[in-house]
Amino acid sequence: MHSINIEPTDLSFPIRRRRSFSIGVSLATMVWVGPSSDAYLQGEFRDTLRRTVELSGDVFFAASALEVQGFVETRAKRRKVGLPESYKGVPMSEFLHLMVSRTAVERKEIYDSLHDEMGGLGGAFVVDLEQSAHASTPGAIAPSMKTHSEHYSYESKRLAIDEEYLLMQGVDAHPRFRGSRGESPPGGFLQGLGLELQRLPLLGWQWHPRPSFCRVVPLRHGLHSPPCVSVGGAELGRRGSGSGRRSGRRR
Repeated sequence: MHSINIEPTDLSFPIRRRRSFSIGVSLATMVWVGPSSDAYLQGEFRDTLRRTVELSGDVFFAASALEVQGFVETRAKRRKVGLPESYKGVPMSEFLHLMVSRTAVERKEIYDSLHDEMGGLGGAFVVDLEQSAHASTPGAIAPSMKTHSEHYSYESKRLAIDEEYLLMQGVDAHPRFRGSRGESPPGGFLQGLGLELQRLPLLGWQWHPRPSFCRVVPLRHGLHSPPCVSVGGAELGRRGSGSGRRSGRRR
């Protein structure tokens, strides 16, 4: 006798209850050539047939393995820490303590205990390691952001990187999301600022240039370089384009 369990979202159509399916084989007339343990059979069934209908925050973790590797190496260099020799072949979760602060590691331990309670039906759980659980919105979707978030996915087993923070805010900054439309004008503008995208001034779910050093800049389709003189200067927009009128008032 062999059994498998199906979660509510496993078969890509909504069901309310967890279900169990069993098969009995008479060894007197048949030979069972399948897995010898139910746990292995369960894994084979899920790998072959599982299709979730739940759209989770993991959809925004779109970077390739090479892009993630570049992020890891840059972060390690900035933090002045050495990486394990096997870092290219193991998930970031194995050396997360090298990527984030000690406080973030402690928050991760708390989130570990909340995974079953607050995660999605399919296991998705995205948290912000820069915010405690009661101050953030951890769950299956991407949590709310502040100006220096550290979003971590339990399914992807890594931190969000660079353009993925823009994806979470509706800017299709990653090639995987652009399709045939080409680069998004806001994406090119923000990347061209030369800032770490993760550290852009954010408020809720939208990006907001700091009012202390910028004007409202009209973004035209196909803009690939930022219309800026310097970041942190008195003015962000260039003069002399368009009709010459000021594109916005200084706040």
